[in-house]
Amino acid sequence: MAIVRLAGAHALIQRANAVESMSRVDVLCLDKTGTLTTPLIELADIRVMVPEAELRSALGDLLASATLATRSADAIRAAYPGTSRKLASEVAFTSELRWSGLSFVGSGVSYCLGAPEVLLPCLAGAADTNVAGSVGRWADEGLRVMLFAATPAGASLHDGEGQPQLPEAMRPLAVLALREQLRPDARSTLARFGEAGVSLRIISGDNPDTVAALARQAGVKLDGRAVSGLELTGMNDEALGRAVDAATVFGRVPPSLKARLVAALRARGHWVAMVGDGVNDVLSLKQAHLGISMQSGSQATRAVADIVLLDDRFSALPEAVVEGQRIITGMQDSLHLFLARALYMALVILGAALAGLVIPVSPRHNTVLALITVGIPALFLALWARPARPGLDSLRRILRLVIPPAVACAALGLPLYAWYSRSSDVETARTAFTTFAVVCGLGLLPLLEPPVGESMSGADADGADIRPSLLALALLAVYGSFFLVDPVRTFFELVPLEVADWALILGLAIVWAGLVMAFWRLRLVDRVRSLSSAGGVGGRS
Repeated sequence: MAIVRLAGAHALIQRANAVESMSRVDVLCLDKTGTLTTPLIELADIRVMVPEAELRSALGDLLASATLATRSADAIRAAYPGTSRKLASEVAFTSELRWSGLSFVGSGVSYCLGAPEVLLPCLAGAADTNVAGSVGRWADEGLRVMLFAATPAGASLHDGEGQPQLPEAMRPLAVLALREQLRPDARSTLARFGEAGVSLRIISGDNPDTVAALARQAGVKLDGRAVSGLELTGMNDEALGRAVDAATVFGRVPPSLKARLVAALRARGHWVAMVGDGVNDVLSLKQAHLGISMQSGSQATRAVADIVLLDDRFSALPEAVVEGQRIITGMQDSLHLFLARALYMALVILGAALAGLVIPVSPRHNTVLALITVGIPALFLALWARPARPGLDSLRRILRLVIPPAVACAALGLPLYAWYSRSSDVETARTAFTTFAVVCGLGLLPLLEPPVGESMSGADADGADIRPSLLALALLAVYGSFFLVDPVRTFFELVPLEVADWALILGLAIVWAGLVMAFWRLRLVDRVRSLSSAGGVGGRS
């Protein structure tokens, strides 16, 4: 059912535990390109520093000849078509290098295209041509900036060991500004993450100022300044964790560092989801608790992802997070009912055996209890579940919500059964106990989901809800009707009860409710666990 619901939210589940992981996410890491922005990139502006004919020949031929296959290259290639020429040497673009270069056969000059901050230190006369000024201005506008430069004649793009190396005294030919369009629903989508209690980390390979500008356009509230990956590379894991906790935007981050950032968030106790679409995102997706891929992403990315967003619907992700929270809440509510019934039945049967009494319920009585107090309520609780961030750890939540009502039900139900066993026949005793268990089981619904006020159970309630209380009353009426229809009463092995019997059972149910509320209000289960933990620590020391 969870997979079908999330498929309706355009989220394809590929791992069984993805639903639970989605409900726990409190930090979402995402790239800028293809997530906040559409896949389309266009050449927005260019500052030409050489004659136009020279630029068109050099830049157009470079892009027509290079093996560079990126959206940025496609956008520039569309504006500057060229002729494919035979290459003498080539350095392919990588996320670590952040530049590419090549030289043509018969030409002593090589050409480089890449990130300005990488090429700027190798330029001759960069200050005179104010390249840095153009780069900074466009980056602040949210444009992706690239620098195109030519090497001195005879300069090599490799060092003595054959490794890529930028030569000195390069000549700037042009500064290019590329524009990415924000997704129309980016602002509303990111706002919904905030409403769901999920904080954002935008991690990109682009200039930090460019990423920060686009993030502001999308309505992201930036904590701290935009951080460059160059500042983070030399940090140890502890320092990296502090840095990733303090900032929202990270730029010039290579794939290996992106994976370290995700791991640092996990180490600091966050439940992390990572959205990616390229091969470079595979490492970080595997580091995250929850890996999410776009449908248009690479095959490798989709293969390792826990969830694939169909039709690249980034706007479906917050809806999927909320739906995951709602599904887990419904599952937990159903589990609490089942475990409470299982525990009090185990205690009562054990107590009856020790007291030498007949087992308090027959298989048909057990059917009534399972149907009225667990089966039907669990179905409706799953349908009515509301999204809520998991607060308590699973064990603590189960102990708090299951033990008090189960123990109180057994503590009152067993004496009730024993008294009827000695003062009446077994059928009457079993009917009285079954009726008491039904009333307590249904009484658990308004206690967990009160019609007014807040729950005293310490559960992560999200306001009052009258529907579970109405359901409890309706099911109690259904159970009462069993006594009015002879064939039904006979089938379930129930016997008529006197008014005094009903009064006694309802009175004990009120006492049961008071005991449960006292347990919850005084937090006795938490106190016992704390004392046990302290005793264990003291004993080991």
